[in-house]
Amino acid sequence: MQTINLKFTYQYVLKGNELSLIGDIEFARCPVRMFRMDVHFVDADGIILSSTRPISIKSRRSRHLPVSFDRKVPPNTRSMAFSYRGEIGDRNADFSQFWRAP
Repeated sequence: MQTINLKFTYQYVLKGNELSLIGDIEFARCPVRMFRMDVHFVDADGIILSSTRPISIKSRRSRHLPVSFDRKVPPNTRSMAFSYRGEIGDRNADFSQFWRAP
């Protein structure tokens, strides 16, 4: 997934209802003051069945954030979607907010 704010490269393995995901988030700008990403499990009608605990950080000077998790996938899941929000900028300077919904 690539947007104006970040590039999220990931791989996943789904065995039954067990999902393992590993990846890397590369931010377009730094420093990141706050970041939160949710992974949503979606049914065939586009309804979000559930979401993971958020992947979140409070401060990051590096452009890269490694990501990994294992989760149970709800029955009737047909796809995954990602949403995120965050703030970029120095403490003493202006900062900007960014977000993207599924």
